[in-house]
Amino acid sequence: MLFKNAAGYWFIWAYLILYVLSPIINAYVSQANKKEFKRTLLLFFMLTAILANTPGYNFFQHGFSPISFIGLYLLIQYIRKFNVDIKAHTSLTLFIVCVIFNTLIEFSLKRFEISNSVINSIFNGYNNPLTIIQSLMLVLFFSKLKIKSNLINWISASCLAIYLFHMHFCIVNFFKENANRIYIEHGGIVYFLYISLFISVFFIIPILIDKIRIYCFNRILKITKKDVQYKG
Repeated sequence: MLFKNAAGYWFIWAYLILYVLSPIINAYVSQANKKEFKRTLLLFFMLTAILANTPGYNFFQHGFSPISFIGLYLLIQYIRKFNVDIKAHTSLTLFIVCVIFNTLIEFSLKRFEISNSVINSIFNGYNNPLTIIQSLMLVLFFSKLKIKSNLINWISASCLAIYLFHMHFCIVNFFKENANRIYIEHGGIVYFLYISLFISVFFIIPILIDKIRIYCFNRILKITKKDVQYKG
């Protein structure tokens, strides 16, 4: 029951496994040349796209797995190591193109009631090549922007807390039920206002909780450091 309820935290388990394996991956990254690295990435994502949608290879879990995280980590390391530079307007254009294609594909699958499990699996998973490309382009686009904001930094420090709060099995069910109730009971601009307020509240609550945690941890750390210095 514990692991069943923790299924929403797949990201944490995948990230921890990637963290444990990162020294080995970094060893490869440090010695691989550009041609070899590129070949590794191409083979990895080709095999992922094929095997992830082949019966019997469920360990890929449509991109929700440590294996997929390893591929994304290698992709980012390739960009960093070889200074792959894509102009901001180019990355934004590619992002928009991928989003449009993904939307059209999803619309077509629903509109023409295409129920082929392989096709649906490819385009609805995190390992969808278009999704990977658009995510990468979005990261590269924002990496070109020079934004300095204390508010953004203040909020971003609690991103993990927002995820942990939202994906808790009690919270996520409560959120879905009430979001659905608002959709049923209201329409038009009233629905937009209600759902915006509802989402905003659920966004702010975990941030405030995390700020209290940070404050308490800092106080404990400060007291502990004083204690250590006193004993020393």
